[in-house]
Amino acid sequence: MKTILTVIGEILENELIADHLEREGYQVLKVKTGEEALTILPSAKIDLILIDWHLHDTVITEFIKEVRRNHKNCTVSMILLSTQNDENSKVIGLETGADDYIVKPFSIQELIARMKAVIRRREGLYESKQEELEDIIVADYLIINKTRRTATKNGELIPLSYLEFELLYLFAKNRGFVLTRDEIMEQLWGRDYTSETRSIDVHISKLRKKIHCNMEQSFSIKPVIGIGYKLDLRG
Repeated sequence: MKTILTVIGEILENELIADHLEREGYQVLKVKTGEEALTILPSAKIDLILIDWHLHDTVITEFIKEVRRNHKNCTVSMILLSTQNDENSKVIGLETGADDYIVKPFSIQELIARMKAVIRRREGLYESKQEELEDIIVADYLIINKTRRTATKNGELIPLSYLEFELLYLFAKNRGFVLTRDEIMEQLWGRDYTSETRSIDVHISKLRKKIHCNMEQSFSIKPVIGIGYKLDLRG
């Protein structure tokens, strides 16, 4: 039995949705706020969270980001329910870290179909195959998803080029180990690629700016003088 957590401030709406879902065989936990939801998540196995979301609701937005930041819950499915039907709102909503965005009013049949699709997609990524689990790397405040080729920082999507993503994934996979410039070039371009290895420095400099890593943070890509670079995680 799948367990659904509904985060809906309007009590009657919350009860109505929960009633329909329970009739469909789901177990439902109901809360009104993100703060209440955060108290439930550590002790309950949640398969999907339904969230009543408004564009300027910073509290709910921060709740979504907090769920994605938490290593235990970062892969839980989340669907936003909203009255806002414009493209900009949908983009902003999905960029907070949700898996889907459903515009009100909606039929219960549509809701359940979308829920099943999201849960299947998440299970396919994180549960069905061990090798797919290995394509998710959590490094401090970064979550790097090789399968989807996305990287998020504190729940926010980082815009990376193809090469920048490959560099970040390579460092995260080998965190704590020094990678020489030659090793980096071989991993990214292959043995037969010939170019000035210092070009790697330029690409890494751009990557570091995008993820804002520096020596003071617990996450940093550090130069190792005369050798190359390594990714450090400090407690």
